[in-house]
Parts: sequence; C-alpha cells; structure tokens
Amino acid sequence: MKDSVSEILEHPVLAGYQCEAEYQNQQISAYKGNPLLEALPPIYETEQVAKLLTDFPDYDDSQRSWGGETRKHCVEQIKHFMQPLPYHLKLESSFSRIIRDGYIARNPLSPIFVRQFSVKFSKILATGLNQEGRNITGNRPSASGFSIIGISGIGKTTAVERILLLYPQVIQHSKYHGKPFILKQLVWLKLECPASGSLKVLCQNFFRQVDLILGTDYYKKNVNLYSTKENMLAPIAQIASLHGLGVLVIDEMQRLKKVRNSGEKEMLDFLTELINTIGIPVVLVGTYKSTFLFESAFAHARRASDQGDHILSNMNKGMEWNLFLESLWDLQWTRKVCPLTDELNNVMYEESQGITDIAIKLYKNAQWEAISNRTERITPSLIKDVAKRCLKLLRPKLLALKNNDLNAIKEYEDLKPDWLTLNDYIINSEEKVLIQGRLAEEHIRAKRKHEKNDIMLDLISLALNLGLLPEEAEKISLEVIKASGGIAESTIMRQQVANIALNRTTNAFTESEQMNTNNEKVKSKKKVKPLINKEDPWCKVFQTLEKRGCVSDALKEVGLLKLPTEELLIKC
Repeated sequence: MKDSVSEILEHPVLAGYQCEAEYQNQQISAYKGNPLLEALPPIYETEQVAKLLTDFPDYDDSQRSWGGETRKHCVEQIKHFMQPLPYHLKLESSFSRIIRDGYIARNPLSPIFVRQFSVKFSKILATGLNQEGRNITGNRPSASGFSIIGISGIGKTTAVERILLLYPQVIQHSKYHGKPFILKQLVWLKLECPASGSLKVLCQNFFRQVDLILGTDYYKKNVNLYSTKENMLAPIAQIASLHGLGVLVIDEMQRLKKVRNSGEKEMLDFLTELINTIGIPVVLVGTYKSTFLFESAFAHARRASDQGDHILSNMNKGMEWNLFLESLWDLQWTRKVCPLTDELNNVMYEESQGITDIAIKLYKNAQWEAISNRTERITPSLIKDVAKRCLKLLRPKLLALKNNDLNAIKEYEDLKPDWLTLNDYIINSEEKVLIQGRLAEEHIRAKRKHEKNDIMLDLISLALNLGLLPEEAEKISLEVIKASGGIAESTIMRQQVANIALNRTTNAFTESEQMNTNNEKVKSKKKVKPLINKEDPWCKVFQTLEKRGCVSDALKEVGLLKLPTEELLIKC
C-alpha cells in the first residue's frame, strides 16, 4: 500500500464537460430505444470532424508590429496548434463506432442487462462466455477493443484527448420518455498506466478518477489496507456497467514492459475480460515498446472489431507533411514575412523527420531566435542552427531515422517497433490494421517480400511434384520469378515452371528408355526403376503429352493446371 500511494492520482488525467441528457432520434435501428445511445451527440461526418478538431491560435497580421516579448508569448501558443490529418479522421471514426457498438448490448432498460446486477460480477468474470458468446446472465457483449501505438512525439495522446473531448464525459439522465430514469452516464474515462506497471495501482486509480469525476465514494468503499488487485476487479466491472462506461482508454502502455511475464499478463487478461465478458470497450495507447500487445490476450479482443489497430509513425515527405507545415507556417510573428519555400520545407523535414511535436518545437524556437537576434527572418541556416542547439538530445535519434541506421535504431526502442512481431501481426490481420506514415512504406516492402517467398515455395513444390531434384526445382523457380520481376500472375509462373519441369522430366524419361534398349544385358541382370510408375498421377500427364504434345493442354486435361479466371472463381 505504501509503495503505491505516490501513484494514486488526485486529479483527473483528462476531464471533459458534463451535461443533461437530451435524447435524439436515431437513424440506425440498433441504436433506437437505448437511452445511453440516444443521449450521445450526433454521428459526425468527416467535414464536421475536421472542423471540430482544428485548433489554430488567435492570429492576425497586425500582431507582427507588437513588441518582441509580446510576440514571443504569441509564438508560445503554437503548442496548442492542431491541423487534422487523414489519420485523425479515421481515429475519430473508430472511437465513434466503438462507443456506440459497445452500448448496443448494454441497454439499461433491457431485463437481460439488469439481471447482471443480481449476479455477482466476480462470478460473471470467472465464468466467462459460453459457446454462443453469452455471459452467465445470457447477455452477448457487443464491445471490442483496439490499440494505438506509434513513435513518441507523433501526437497519439493529443489526438485521443481531442477526440474524447468531442463527447460529454458525463451525461445526467433523469427522465426517459416521461418515465423516471436516474443515471450518471460516464461516456469515457482516460487513465494512465502507472509508472510501476502495477495492476493494483491501476485499479486504485480507476476508483479515484471515477470519484473525482462523478462525486462518488467508490475509492473509500473498495480500497483499504487489505485490498488486493483480485478483489478490486469485480467492483471495477460493476461500476463500469452501472454508469454505462462508453470506452476506457489507458495511455502509456509501454510502462507495462517493466513487469513483463507478471503484471503485464494480469492487466491485459483483465482488460480483455472487460471487453469480452462485460462488454466495456477498451482502447490502449503506447509507444513502439507496446508491441507486446500484439502477442497478448488483448489481441483476441479484436474478434468483433472492424475499427482496427492504429500504428502511427513519422510522416512521409509528401501531401500530409505539406498540409501540416503550410498550416503551421501561417502562424508567423516575425516582423518580416518569410514565405514557405521548398528549401525551408526540406530543412524543416530533415531536422524533424516528419515528427509533429519536434516540428512544432523547432518552428517555435526558430521564431524566438529570429525575434531575439533582431533579424526577424526565418532562414534555412537559422533552422539548422536552432536544431543543433535546441534538439541536441534528440539529434542522434533523428539522425538514426534519417539514415535508417538499423543498429542505431535498435538502441532507441521508441523509434521503431519490433519489426518481426509487428509485421507478422499486420500480415495476418491486414484488414484490421491502419498504418500511417513512413512505416506504411516499409510494411509494403516487407509484404511484397513475404508474398515473393510464398510464390517461390509454391513453385518449388510444383517442380518437385513434377519429378525434379530439389536443386533443379529451386533453380528453375528462381529463374521464372526473376524473368517476370516477381510481378506476373502466379498461375502464369506456375505454367512456366510446369513447362520447363515437364520438358526436362520427359527428356530424362526418354533417355532412360533409350539407355535400357541399348543395354539389354544390364537390364536383364538389374531392373531399372522408372522415374514415374503407373500409379503416379503424373503418368496420366505423360500419356496425354504423347498424344497432344502440348504441356499446358496435358496439365489442363488432368486438372493440374487452371486458367487464371478459374483460379479467381475458386478464391471468390
């Protein structure tokens, strides 16, 4: 208890606004008749989200004439700058769906939902789900979870917090359709994984944060000298259900790495149970050190999720970067107007490597320096000089990113994820993963290599089945792939391998018969084993080949070669 006291938070990690319930008609039938859903703000369209997330400091060209120190204060406002990018819009869409989808099976007016409060939540958690996906009360949870991981400084936490603040945190219900309905709905709750990675501390912080937001006394009722993480889990599930928690967000998940093989498994198992058994959506946020999430039980919580995990990396130097920098560049308080040239754009990217937080800090420091030295101009040389002085501790990391120095990158775990773990996960769950930034390009390259390896193995297997020796099979498969650059249809490459292999095998078969004819004495003493016996299915191929003389026709007739159109039909 003493060890964890300093980690108990005395203020909310993030506090949103509270309001009275105002019920809105729902277009989607599954959302109708559920007060938790009807009290939410309307579903925002993409244009609305972009407008709501945009945050530009107050700016006017006349402010350039103000005093130097006053203008430096203006520059400081850039830290609140927010230019919505495509991945922000996709992330908001994921939150919008996950909150609403989680509420579908948790209608507080439903008898099956009310029934769980007459059953102990410890029993519900312990029992889990049956074969139909229902918990012991008969409820079928509709919730899912996903993860957001990315490089430090890319704006994960900022994006999540701005999106959560689009929703009221607490909605006070009193009447629903003229009938009394008293409930304080907790739409979202954001916690941070404790620095110690302790599940016990996380549980204590849950009670404390809920009390600070709702004005309740759950901490006092559930936390004492004898509290253990085991006896706090069920009350958390009950409170989350009682107050209709729409989504639980836990940030800084990389801290769990400190307690791998112990606290990590316990925490992730519990969060998975919240999703699967109780139906509370959970979103986990962390740096690339959090790639262990893809190897854990939490990965199974994506079973019903179409939202997908979000993997964020530094921006490419392209459309998104230009949109971001052009918007940022408009916030300029130097007396002399310095238009954004290609050279300035290049220098800003080189010195920040497309990491938004670093780019903003660099731009702020460059303006302060221009105002202080009275040149009142932002130049490429000034930006480079400021980067050397103000980003001294970050420069080795940025240089490793710039040069793609794999050895250096390994020393900084937050620069890139464990690529093997991450890429295997992405390949196996490709439809569920959204990758943003430079990491997307690396994944595409890795995916192509993976596909090429699969094709190679398939061609070698075909050549071996056609009677070639392993060395020959590998050689001709490699030749076919190289000839097409690895981009030809797999069916065409299979046909080419089959043509080569069957021609070689046919020649070998003919030479063997000729040799037997010329050496009757040897044949009488020792029977020569044919390359292919009569029972082998490939014997039919050779029989057809003798009649037709065309390899592809022979293969088609025995069903070993299909046209590309036929193969597509089978796949569909």
